[in-house]
Amino acid sequence: SGGERFRAALAATMLAAPAPQLLLLDEPTNNLDLAGVRQLTSALESYEGAFVIAGHDLPFLESVGITRWILLDDELRESDAEEVRELFGSPESTSWAAGWNTRPSRAEAEGGDGDGR
Repeated sequence: SGGERFRAALAATMLAAPAPQLLLLDEPTNNLDLAGVRQLTSALESYEGAFVIAGHDLPFLESVGITRWILLDDELRESDAEEVRELFGSPESTSWAAGWNTRPSRAEAEGGDGDGR
């Protein structure tokens, strides 16, 4: 299935040596069952690189802790779910969220500079 192919491709990508420093994910939960979404969430939580996600699965987006950005009137700024609801209505039906992991890498969290990859 599409979900199985996605999981296999993501696992191969994240286990590559060297691991990629950036993942671009477009609607990554579309073909995943609940177990697959949990696996993806867990993989992204332990991933030390940056990722950009475009999607509308709000529970997933919130669980991976992205920073949301919105582009309006040629201005890019941080946004939150409430602002999106005010501007566009139901965010569940509007593909709107894109962001990246802003958590420090494991090395940075442990006091390193994060350049040890």
